[in-house]
Amino acid sequence: MNHIRSSLPEERRPKELVLFDVDGTIIPDNTDELTGKAYWAMTEAGLITPSEEIKETLSTLQKQYEARTLENPRDYLNPLILSFDEQLRGKSCTQLGKIATEIVAIEYEQNAYPEVVEEIHRWQEQGAYIGLISGSPDFIIQALKRKMGADIATGTRYYHNQGYYHQSRRCETRSTNKDAIAERMLIALTKYRIHGLGHASEKTPKRLGEFDLQDQFTLRSSYGDTQSDYPMLMMSSEPVAVAPKQNLRELYSGQQGWKVLHDTPDDLAA
Repeated sequence: MNHIRSSLPEERRPKELVLFDVDGTIIPDNTDELTGKAYWAMTEAGLITPSEEIKETLSTLQKQYEARTLENPRDYLNPLILSFDEQLRGKSCTQLGKIATEIVAIEYEQNAYPEVVEEIHRWQEQGAYIGLISGSPDFIIQALKRKMGADIATGTRYYHNQGYYHQSRRCETRSTNKDAIAERMLIALTKYRIHGLGHASEKTPKRLGEFDLQDQFTLRSSYGDTQSDYPMLMMSSEPVAVAPKQNLRELYSGQQGWKVLHDTPDDLAA
């Protein structure tokens, strides 16, 4: 974990996690998700080498995705993710990590929603722990974590074998409910504050409710843009919808206590 933004001593930081989805929440996804931007940048750099047929197919779908003419965005994102997964196998962790750092720096500095960046800084100044959840490959999300000075993050993870990506995933966040991932993060942070990083024993409770109440971390706030973020948003005491898609808007409509950022007429029309 990194503790960059907060000037508070560790023992004075509140036991509170503020959690962010990435694509569409921190960084707009109307031109491409972070995974897609990384895929095309790495293809151009020659770090991954999909066939010409796959590149042509995905390029056509990407243009339709950008123009919002696809009936279902997953028609582009699903084959993109499958190709990315296949191409990662056997690639150098160091090389991919370096270009991920470069991509993330550009995306966060130039394209992140200013309102969300302000919120991140506000929470960090208060000493809250910042977390990220994404289905993008973990080496990209860890690069974003370092750039933001976040505390904890998880993406889709892979085995490392002597500095290269193995073909098998270690943690599949794309199919895991985000509220379950959030629960694991709260447990990890609670263990960290009690035992210190890496010092939790086998006897440490594995469920949040098994810790003493005064030790438990809580989910203070969470930020998301789609229906898949809703369970995570409902876990927190201060849910925030960022440029919400219609499927999320329908779920929280009429509920009290929701904050909405970047809710522009263009977003409503999308």
